Amino acid sequence: MWERFTAQARNVVLAAQQRADNLNVDLVTPEHLLWGILQGQNVAASVLRQSGVDIDGLQRAIEALWPAPFVPIGAAPALSRQPSAAWLVAETHASEEASRTNNKYIGTEHLLIGIGLTDTPAATLLMAAGATIDSLRDRFWKFARYDDDTEPESIRFETSEEGLTRFLEMLKDELPRKRREGMRCLKVYIHRAANEKVDPTRPSYEQFEALSKAESAIVDRKEVFEALVAGAEDESIKVRAASVLMLGRSHQLLAQQVIIERLQEDPNEQVRMLSASALRRAPYTPQKVDAFIAALKDAHHQVLYPACVALGRSGDKRAVVPLRHTMDHETWNVRFHACEALVRLDAVDNRVVTVLEELHAAPEAHHHNEGVKSAKELDEELIKNGLGEPSFEPPWYSSTGAVLALARQKLGER
Repeated sequence: MWERFTAQARNVVLAAQQRADNLNVDLVTPEHLLWGILQGQNVAASVLRQSGVDIDGLQRAIEALWPAPFVPIGAAPALSRQPSAAWLVAETHASEEASRTNNKYIGTEHLLIGIGLTDTPAATLLMAAGATIDSLRDRFWKFARYDDDTEPESIRFETSEEGLTRFLEMLKDELPRKRREGMRCLKVYIHRAANEKVDPTRPSYEQFEALSKAESAIVDRKEVFEALVAGAEDESIKVRAASVLMLGRSHQLLAQQVIIERLQEDPNEQVRMLSASALRRAPYTPQKVDAFIAALKDAHHQVLYPACVALGRSGDKRAVVPLRHTMDHETWNVRFHACEALVRLDAVDNRVVTVLEELHAAPEAHHHNEGVKSAKELDEELIKNGLGEPSFEPPWYSSTGAVLALARQKLGER
């Protein structure tokens, strides 16, 4: 994919990696990528300025998520940090956005859209700054360069029944390239068609709920659902990944079974990771819990993380023993969320408290806690301005100190 990046996009990625090096963190995230966009003269930064976004304020909000920069004396920048799961999701969205607009290259404009489509602090900060996906796409349109003079099919037919029929036929094509394009167009169709059913005058949390219901209704249409089930078996990694993500919006039990199969059997770690994320949205069933327990043995830590979170919220005591074993994992994030899950399941013992104390004292805790603090402050601001409601839990979890305090409390009650 790197060869498709423009010079501006490559500079942004290098700036993001450099920032991660300066912070001495293990993973490069969408927040680093957004920070990199704000540093230079590029299409994405220009459009943000034209949209009235306070670039300096947005940069300060991102930097508030991080600890103070730290570079060991005499150390050269490694530029070898591993991308986080969220980074990979953002990169995939960026590639799909470039293809959706018939661009062979991936520019900073596609990277920004990719960031905005993730479930991360970076996307939340963009939305809070007034940079919505639709407004960005409208402004990016004049920068788009197409292979010919026609509009891309995904825009020309994006909410028509004619377009939907055409996209579903593309998913049956013998050429993988055609099937990938059909899946990209179908994703756009589902989002845009659902968005037309949302009342823009309602509070944002009501709009989000209405959008989710509308997307679920489209996914559960017989012809769409069957296409997604078939797509989950496609030889193309991108088609399988997109299929399981959209099946995560379905209310049908078969959708959960298909996602579980991908989580357990898919040879590609990204598809398994996205399957875990999609399965978290599904209603509770014993089969769902069994799948996440089995996922704790996955070799890729980005699959273990959502599995721990989901098991902690399941209330199923069968997860206790596997989660105790997961506390020994080498990755800080996995160990912390395994402990957090055990606290939620009222399975606290001395070892859970000891491990939490070690995690709380580790450097990674500062980065995690700053993210929690920033997300809660933003959530409170949205509620204050009538854009959210207290019953909506933000997509960030408790700070290490809060989890440790609760664990100690529960241990004392035993």
